[in-house]
Amino acid sequence: MAQRITWIDFAKGGAILLVVLGHVLIGLFDANIYTGLTQKLLLISVESIYVFHMPFFFALSGYFFKAQTNFKSYGHFLKKRFISLGLPYFVFSIILWGLKFIGQNAVRTPYPFDSLLSIWREPIGPLWFIYVLLAVDVFIGFLSIYIKNVDVLFSLSLGLAILANLFPSDIYIVQRILIWSPLFLFGGVLKKHPIYKHRATIVLSAGSYLAYLAWWISTNPTDRISYSVPGWSMLILFISILLGLSLFVRIPTQWRGYTYFTNIGRTSMATYLLHVPIVSLTRIVLLSCGISNIFIHILLGFSIGWFGTQLLYRFIHRYPWLDFGIYPNKYLQQKEH
Repeated sequence: MAQRITWIDFAKGGAILLVVLGHVLIGLFDANIYTGLTQKLLLISVESIYVFHMPFFFALSGYFFKAQTNFKSYGHFLKKRFISLGLPYFVFSIILWGLKFIGQNAVRTPYPFDSLLSIWREPIGPLWFIYVLLAVDVFIGFLSIYIKNVDVLFSLSLGLAILANLFPSDIYIVQRILIWSPLFLFGGVLKKHPIYKHRATIVLSAGSYLAYLAWWISTNPTDRISYSVPGWSMLILFISILLGLSLFVRIPTQWRGYTYFTNIGRTSMATYLLHVPIVSLTRIVLLSCGISNIFIHILLGFSIGWFGTQLLYRFIHRYPWLDFGIYPNKYLQQKEH
């Protein structure tokens, strides 16, 4: 088994914290229960997080990209990825659909039964990340049989992303593959050319990130960046990846919370999958009790979402048959031994 890179696990831990916080904030923003400055500050907070965390996760996955040697290795790769990503995607599609069906009008986006039957074509809610990551794996893995150089692959995918922004496809999987492939491969490019380790990179990326937010706020926006057709704003997604790598690689391992977030990062998939119903249920309960104070919502939504998820996974992890739905490959490896 390949040795884990500690700072990458730490980076995943920090990024998944932003995922949970982002879900709390976007849930409040989409609920449209606030107006004026409060709603605008929510949108600014959402944008600040959403231009960072998901591109960063894609790049962290691409950081470990390896070209496939032939169709045989590609077949083994697909089998492993369809088990590790496809199975949790299927299991949690059923779980999330069931929760949204029970919640009906209380949830942000209710899904009819037809949506469950078409998860092969379009994912349910936050499961888009797993769906698109798997699709990108399939696409890039196939290309890598013929193109081994990650720089060439990145250049090709970037050109396709530009075309996808200019002439977007109505087919969900096609558009997302074209937009997210270069972000995935950017992680592999930065592993090969680690410019994020230079001090100037963190200064330039942080300055560019803040400049983008300042410009974006000045346009008086009404919604966050599009993950399907980001347009020229896609540049900030690459800048955010550079910023994230530059920041996390520099955090000293002696920092008090380093081990905690490193351990969280090693089970970031579990946090990603499990936090959604907990955060949503917390918001629904608070609103049904007549509590609309934004500070209470953020504090309780994040705290219950974060710590509740960790407690829930500890319980699930005690039972291999439950853990199988999140980490099937790990379960199968243990069965073999």
